[in-house]
Amino acid sequence: MLSALRAALHGDIDRARRLLAKDDSAIGSAPDPLVPGYEHSPIIRAYRRVVDVLLLAWRGDIGLARERLIQAALVLPVALPFAGLGVVLARRLDLAVLGELGPFSLSLTAALPNGARIDVLVDRGIQSLLAGAFHDAAATLRLWAELGSPRTAMSVPALDELALTVEARPMTVGSIEPPEIALAQRLRVRIATAGDARWRSERDAVTEAARTLASPFTRARVETMLGTQHAIHDDHAAARVHLHRAERLFEVSGATAWARSIRDRIDRLDAREGSIVPAADPLSACRAAWSLALTARELEVAMLAVGGSPNRDIAEMLNVSVRTVEVHLGRIFTKFDVRSRVELTVLAHRTDHHL
Repeated sequence: MLSALRAALHGDIDRARRLLAKDDSAIGSAPDPLVPGYEHSPIIRAYRRVVDVLLLAWRGDIGLARERLIQAALVLPVALPFAGLGVVLARRLDLAVLGELGPFSLSLTAALPNGARIDVLVDRGIQSLLAGAFHDAAATLRLWAELGSPRTAMSVPALDELALTVEARPMTVGSIEPPEIALAQRLRVRIATAGDARWRSERDAVTEAARTLASPFTRARVETMLGTQHAIHDDHAAARVHLHRAERLFEVSGATAWARSIRDRIDRLDAREGSIVPAADPLSACRAAWSLALTARELEVAMLAVGGSPNRDIAEMLNVSVRTVEVHLGRIFTKFDVRSRVELTVLAHRTDHHL
């Protein structure tokens, strides 16, 4: 079990799960010298299952993690290991999938040993955020921050993106976690602390770094923050790109409540502009496909160019220099192996037609 956690903390979660699955890699591999048979007891099996669920959550398989924990809870005392870590996981996974605490997590909470404490304020904040009650979520997380930001020893999906906005200083990471989750936290710090003067220089760098995140749930959290910040800066087209990515990634991870929350944000953004139909974009399928290869700014330049806008008009619409537009177009041509706007336009219509 310790070897599995060590592998995960070095960034290889798949290897960690393989190690955990081997009989000779767990704590129970050697006979217990004091209590014969203890190495095969339900409590040791519960420890192993909680670690496996934690690894799945770290990998971004939220739906699968929840299923595995429910199965384990039927036969093992999963509320006991690591001072209630299994209960915290159960509550966060229920919230991610259902948007509320269900019978599964509530039953495990009731089974907690006397004296065990879990950070219920974070759970309340997540539930409020997913329900669209942003002010209540912020107030709850502010109270949590004032109490010292208590958290589990091993990182469990929380609400870092909102906590960053309510604390006076960037959050310090106090949990054990894989490097990818630590990277995502640093990216969220960069997004949250980038004022108007630094936002433009940070957004593309953070977007590119987010592409390296393998966990769909972890990346979706960063994409959500990027989308929110773009909306705050009135760049609604780029906000939609990031929010649509977040929605798809949450769906892939099995975090259906998070995906539903992002869909509500997109609808509110559209309604604020007086139109709930983004299909006004005649190349919507192309835009979605190209968003996987281009940065948010490159995508907007590409779609405007395909729409026939000259470089000067694009520069004015995006509030950048003509030279910047030319640089973006050069990168776009290189990525798609085209040599001109005409070839790019042909490629756009061909892409849209085949999707």
